[in-house]
Amino acid sequence: MSLNSFPLSTAIDLQQQLKKSLSQLGEINECVLLNYPDYANVGDHLIGLGTIIYLLKNPQIKLTYLSAIENHNSEVMDKKLGDATILLQGGGNLGDLWYEQQTFREEIIQKYPQNRIIILPQTIHFQDPEKLQQAAQIFNHHPNLTICVRDRHSQQLATTHFSNCQNILSPDMAFMLADLPGLKFFRTNWQQQNQILYHCRDDQEILNSLNTQVLELFNPISNPSVNPVANQLPKLIIEDWLPPDNYLHRSHITPDSPWYWRVPGTVRIYREVWQQRLARSMNWLSRGFWDHDHPYSVMFTTLSATVENTEMLNISWDYLHRSIYQLNRFPFVITNRLHGHILCTLLEIPHIFLPNSYGKNQNWHTTWTQSIPFCRYVDDSSAIISTIKELCPRFL
Repeated sequence: MSLNSFPLSTAIDLQQQLKKSLSQLGEINECVLLNYPDYANVGDHLIGLGTIIYLLKNPQIKLTYLSAIENHNSEVMDKKLGDATILLQGGGNLGDLWYEQQTFREEIIQKYPQNRIIILPQTIHFQDPEKLQQAAQIFNHHPNLTICVRDRHSQQLATTHFSNCQNILSPDMAFMLADLPGLKFFRTNWQQQNQILYHCRDDQEILNSLNTQVLELFNPISNPSVNPVANQLPKLIIEDWLPPDNYLHRSHITPDSPWYWRVPGTVRIYREVWQQRLARSMNWLSRGFWDHDHPYSVMFTTLSATVENTEMLNISWDYLHRSIYQLNRFPFVITNRLHGHILCTLLEIPHIFLPNSYGKNQNWHTTWTQSIPFCRYVDDSSAIISTIKELCPRFL
């Protein structure tokens, strides 16, 4: 059940809860947004876009400065800051697992005691008690710091250790994308595909033991006695977030390349006619809509005249399209990424949500998405087949 005492069973429900939670922040006039992602984590780009959309949909809020860690310029920001509110990007990095983000956050909180600072919805996780104590000392020393948290476990940690700070329980900022036009545009004949996407992360948050069990479950050769119905399962496609498009360019051609690649115009024809269009026709059509006809495609134009680093928003917009196209190709998804689960929720794709290494996924699901009808949180591989049968019975 939700905080409103009724189920949060759709992405729109969660968006409304997000807006309600953020309303507790009170009035924000001018603000700066720091720690925007300039790295290849799709989830953080979805959070970043959700944040920008939230700011643009609230006309009383004026964004005056935007930066990532790498392109942050204190001199430029300080000239614009005045008494504006400092917003720090939400995500899953308030802790010591991704410590560069936390170090930057602590530096900003120490440097600007005179400004109101809001940490947008975060998961809190510290492995080292000394680093938690250090963060607590810095956070509690600031006179006007608000921490938005994404789950009840994080809220308990914030209440216990950051007692001098306001904390607000809130869904992830990516749910500001819930009513985004075109989320399901050009869903490619996915109903006819007999494949399941295993959307699997490959970093320090993966739960290796469960990952091994999932792979064995779909491999009848590995242990057929354990899984006698493995031969009936659809093909498992294993992908993390898709990398950036790697189209052929003239710089890729070497003296050892076949002679025809050196014919003037061949590389361009191959790239623009084959790679970008014919080979991926549905992607090309949806990309054309996304880049040129989408009602939000020019939403960043008004910011670029007055706000630094808005080219990062175009990169996030590209990541969003690529991830929507990736997941929309499949009738069923198994994911151990929080934003794989969130994007499946936005797209209404039946899916299984697996745990990560330290409880983030379970804490999120317990707090917010237990009532999503087409999702099941599964932490035991023996329940995967029955869950697929329940959510997508045509497979079994």
